[in-house]
Amino acid sequence: MLATQVKSKLTLEKITEGCIDSISIILSIVPQKSPQISADALYYLGVSKDIDGISGKFFNLTSKEELAPHALDKQIAEELWKESLRMVGLD
Repeated sequence: MLATQVKSKLTLEKITEGCIDSISIILSIVPQKSPQISADALYYLGVSKDIDGISGKFFNLTSKEELAPHALDKQIAEELWKESLRMVGLD
């Protein structure tokens, strides 16, 4: 959705900077995994035959997990999307 609403390079840079700022705040709070663990998980998810044909599922590193009920709430997702657009000036 966002990609279709980005109108200029300036807007994209603004969004990118905002996302980077948000990510660095989140990463400073969330405990970090080692680069090797993260790389192993990305490799597994990219090429493992164990999960061949599985799509649309959530993985925590290499373990398939069920999402929390609020993560599946379409109304909350829509509200979050609209608020995100408003915050970056794309509403």
